[in-house]
Amino acid sequence: MPNFRSNADRDRAIAELRAAAVCLTPQQFDQLAIYLIEELDHGAIVSFLSESDNCSCDIKVKTPHPFISISYGVFLEHIAPSEALSSDTIKSVRECISQRNLESALLITTGSITPSAQEIATKNGFSLIAGDDLAKLLLEHEIGVIKRGDTVIPDSDFWELFQEPERETTIPSIEIPQADSLESLHKVLLAIDAGNHLKSEIAEAVTELAEDTFDPRQADYYGNAGWLLGLVHKERGASRWGLTRIGHTYLNYLNTGEEENARQLLAHQIRQMEVLRRILRVVRAERSVTREKVIELLRVETELSGTTVPRRTRTLIKWLDRLPEISVSGRGDSQRIQYCGEQESSQSDEWADSRPTTQLTIDEVVPPTSKNEEPTADGGILTDILSSINRTTDK
Repeated sequence: MPNFRSNADRDRAIAELRAAAVCLTPQQFDQLAIYLIEELDHGAIVSFLSESDNCSCDIKVKTPHPFISISYGVFLEHIAPSEALSSDTIKSVRECISQRNLESALLITTGSITPSAQEIATKNGFSLIAGDDLAKLLLEHEIGVIKRGDTVIPDSDFWELFQEPERETTIPSIEIPQADSLESLHKVLLAIDAGNHLKSEIAEAVTELAEDTFDPRQADYYGNAGWLLGLVHKERGASRWGLTRIGHTYLNYLNTGEEENARQLLAHQIRQMEVLRRILRVVRAERSVTREKVIELLRVETELSGTTVPRRTRTLIKWLDRLPEISVSGRGDSQRIQYCGEQESSQSDEWADSRPTTQLTIDEVVPPTSKNEEPTADGGILTDILSSINRTTDK
């Protein structure tokens, strides 16, 4: 835990971290929770669970410790600070744990927890991280904060990593993909899903999968392409990657042979990429455009310049060619991109995050209540494991 000049400074840092967590979207809150779990429980295998009408468990964590290995479910409740989890929520968690054959549960919420819910959770051995306690954990492990002299402030670079690519004005060069091989993208997603997050780790894992050299620079290219497609997210540092919920769904489709679902999901995500969205708008309007027209568009709409523009154009046209409503013909300067009509899948809404969105500005966040008004993180085997890990780390 960083040192503070006064309790007031510490309380301010906690309030700002809690506000930052509340201001995330539900999907961004997923990524924050995964990052926190991986920081607390090194070696944990974290994966998204498929959605179920009867179970609200978001994430499964397997902790392969030397003498005991357990699997527990993580339940995320991204709510306003003024809201509280009720005993009914904890009861549904208990039923879900049984249904999923999990051994315990961890609940993480930006709100608070009622005394009755706290009591039921404790009896069932569930661990709780609520409100201020979430902010305190982030502060204790120096996640999302930086030291500036004698003060501690939110790390803007860390929190900006949760944001989506630009949606307006000139598109930055980093938001123009440099990779276009679906086979390589699949291998990169497999590597990330297996717990390889750094580009050097991903490159090594993909090299083993492909039995061919795959260098760290390529890992960065495909990590960035996955980010632009919404399949991966950036973690701390621009070259550390993790799967999003949509990325997990896409990979699951591929791994289970549901190729048509995978194709439709990928097409949906391609349409969401800002640079391709702008190109598609022109192609739809003119019905047919030349490669040179796309090059001109990129010079105007993006920060690209020089010989980089034609190279990125080739990559973007390959992504466009994967859309069923687009037909690409010819080669080189004679290449044309034609629009054949709307082909958006009726399944598109299922891939959007359907959970209620509690996304507030920091000014709208209710100040955190006092320690006496909110329970502390408590209960269960997970607390013991995390405490043990922290003691080992401190030695």
